[in-house]
Order: sequence, then C-alpha cells, then structure tokens
Amino acid sequence: MSSNLRIIMVRPRGSGNIGSVARAMKNLGAGELAIVGKARTQSFWAKAMAVHGRDILADAFVKRSATALWSSAQPAGPGCIVATAKRPAK
Repeated sequence: MSSNLRIIMVRPRGSGNIGSVARAMKNLGAGELAIVGKARTQSFWAKAMAVHGRDILADAFVKRSATALWSSAQPAGPGCIVATAKRPAK
C-alpha cells in the first residue's frame, strides 16, 4: 500500500467501524483517514478497535460535508478514486 493513499469514510455508523478502518490502514501502510459527517475518532470503541492504528485516528480529519472535504483537500495530482458502499438492509 502507499502512504499517499487517502481513505474517506462517509457518514460511518459507529465509532468501532472507524477504529477498524484505522487498524486496517495501519496494517497496510495507508496514509490518511478523512471522515465526512459526525465522527467520534477518540471514543472508547474507536480506540479499542484501532489497536495499533491509534495514530491514524489522532491524525484523521473530519468535515461536515463532502464539499468541505474536497475544498480543503490538497491537490494530489493524477490519481484514482474508488468508492464502495454497503448494500441497503433488507
């Protein structure tokens, strides 16, 4: 993985999910975590799930909207955007 990789979570449900992503990022060497919407990056569950990825949580930045995120983002030059979403619950 690349330290130039930015992971963006949009309206994550539960701080444990944020911590799990931070842990995976640390394990894979990904660089930056950005969150759109409300996020509790320093909650008990976020820290518990992050394990050794707590530095990723501490450095994460949170914006209220995707527009705010894009306007504050540094130009990264040529790159690739990949989006995923969970399926709606049945």
